[in-house]
Amino acid sequence: MYRPQFQSCIERCQACALACDACASAMPAQPQLVGMASCIQFASDCAQACRAAASLMAQGSDLAGQLCLACEEACRRCARECGTRPEQHCQHCAQACQSCAAECQKMLASLKHGAEKKPTGGPYAG
Repeated sequence: MYRPQFQSCIERCQACALACDACASAMPAQPQLVGMASCIQFASDCAQACRAAASLMAQGSDLAGQLCLACEEACRRCARECGTRPEQHCQHCAQACQSCAAECQKMLASLKHGAEKKPTGGPYAG
């Protein structure tokens, strides 16, 4: 079931995926490709993780939390890599990744907090 409280995280994931796509596609046009292979890979991985996390959150999947954890890690790695590069698209990507990672962290905290409040037992508890 869709959870409206995850809308901000869904939007950040979508924005991050677009920023990562733009970054990865701009890099081959750079005059010096030396050292950019890892940056392209991190940006591509991050874009895919962000899309998948946003999709599962929008669907209300029970797997959304697990994928959001992977998304947070992908975003942190991409932000670290792109943040070291001077190109504008890399800096924009790094900022989007940092923002998305922070939002995923909030989403995960809300899931954990919600799990702690769930009642135990019930009519079908064994």
